[in-house]
Amino acid sequence: MPFVFDRDKCVKAKNVLGRNGVISKIWRERFAPSNHVGNCTNLYRVLRPSTCEDFYEKYIVYASDNHDMPISRRGLSYDELVELARRYKAKSEELTATSHDLETYFDDALCHIIVETWDGQQNERDFVGLLTSLGYQCSKFDGNIDARYGVDIKVTRSDGKVSAIQIKPISFF
Repeated sequence: MPFVFDRDKCVKAKNVLGRNGVISKIWRERFAPSNHVGNCTNLYRVLRPSTCEDFYEKYIVYASDNHDMPISRRGLSYDELVELARRYKAKSEELTATSHDLETYFDDALCHIIVETWDGQQNERDFVGLLTSLGYQCSKFDGNIDARYGVDIKVTRSDGKVSAIQIKPISFF
């Protein structure tokens, strides 16, 4: 039976697997890089989702429809997400004394890929709105610049001075 995207299940899976520092490190180092899951910020901008669920649907369809593109530019199809979850589970269980079902790894991966990207983009939108209301000019950096230098928003003051801001959720800290 195919796995179904459910935001709450994704967050719960992250809470379960995220408690194990080894598993968190495995995700970050082996599976999170954009050449494994896509440049999620750029994909969000290309796909322009209206909801978190819409982002998931568009993410997998776009990956399937653009299979000739590198993963970094297209993301993963449903079957590729399942395969990523299989590899993630195998590596995690090889290096730890824990065991969870495949769906937990699938949901955890979607929490990182879809839910965290969606939430981050919503927070950035809200912050840009605040800065704009205070008279600053704001624009977003290209996702590649964000990935390389860790900056999300370019803020220009009325005197021409420019600042770069990185937005992170409190859970990051």
